[in-house]
Amino acid sequence: MEDQIMQLILDGEIHPGDWLREADLAARLGVSRTPIRNGIAKLASTGVVVYHPNRGAQVRQYTAEDVVEIYESRALVESFVTGLVAEAIEKPQLARLTELSAQMRAARGAERAQLNGVFHREIITVRADHPLASAAENLVIPLLLHRVMASYGPKASERSMCQHEDIIQALEHHDRAWAESAMRTHILFGLNQYRQRAEA
Repeated sequence: MEDQIMQLILDGEIHPGDWLREADLAARLGVSRTPIRNGIAKLASTGVVVYHPNRGAQVRQYTAEDVVEIYESRALVESFVTGLVAEAIEKPQLARLTELSAQMRAARGAERAQLNGVFHREIITVRADHPLASAAENLVIPLLLHRVMASYGPKASERSMCQHEDIIQALEHHDRAWAESAMRTHILFGLNQYRQRAEA
């Protein structure tokens, strides 16, 4: 159930700062309140939702400083996991990443940003057995909520997609150092784009 609630958040139907009312969500998703309660608890464990005593659960609001620190953490954690993925990835998983890359080129705005999140999570999932995989995935979510990629201009979007293709190429060669470097470059590019937008 946490996936359905998370999708409502990613689709913009529930916004950062909104309160998650069990009864409302149960009616919207056509289930009882128990699975809703469990889903909210699981989202709280990822940091997407915050519990306030005697008030309930609220979708976390991230400050600009939070976002910068998350990018910096991703540059360390997700790039490391991507290096591990290079040693383990198989052809069907590479084909899926190539498919997502093509879909992103055809998409625009929010749809492209959503596919970007799927692309990153698909990479991390290859090494879901590693202790840092869940941390890497949890660091992706706040940036999806901020829809950073959706605000990219044409040149930045093209550069970002080329970086995705570079990551795929590194993974195809099972080159750990290249894959790690390519992912770090990509994430730091995103950080630079966010800072430019924040300063505008």
